[in-house]
Amino acid sequence: MNFKGTAGQSFGCWNSKGVDLFLKGCANDYVGKGMNGGKIVISKNNSLKEKRSVLAGNTCLFGSTGGEFYANGTVGERFAVRNSGAKAVIEGAGDHCCEYMTGGEVIVLGPVTSQDMEAHRSYLKDRIYRFLNETKSEVAEEILNDFDKYQSLFWIVTPDAENLSRIIKNTREEAA
Repeated sequence: MNFKGTAGQSFGCWNSKGVDLFLKGCANDYVGKGMNGGKIVISKNNSLKEKRSVLAGNTCLFGSTGGEFYANGTVGERFAVRNSGAKAVIEGAGDHCCEYMTGGEVIVLGPVTSQDMEAHRSYLKDRIYRFLNETKSEVAEEILNDFDKYQSLFWIVTPDAENLSRIIKNTREEAA
């Protein structure tokens, strides 16, 4: 399904396999909430001139278990919170991106921190290429045109299981 303009709250909420939603414009909070399949693609319309325009609000993909999400702009805070299966590529996010994720994947074409990306080079390049095909993102095109230059700027963010176990143990001891 193709849409133009501004989508309200919960666009694509509980989207399922076989349902592909293409929005040329922007959307409010909770895009793709509880999504378990299908695809949501949000692309800039002609009125959005900024390279990294905000295209979706807060808490997108909250509790999602599957599907794909692409936005060739930034999204609000708490992107992909409690995501356990959806795959996404975005150009930026507010605070607390990927909080409480237990699965799925999120690629943010913007600044993040953690481990080196070298071992995942071809996978990253493929995902960005798919993102470019879906959104015609100028940011993705720029990255792919000089991938060797940009590759070192990507990092994989994963939980530190040992540190997480220690924090949980300390929290339980403090509560007791």
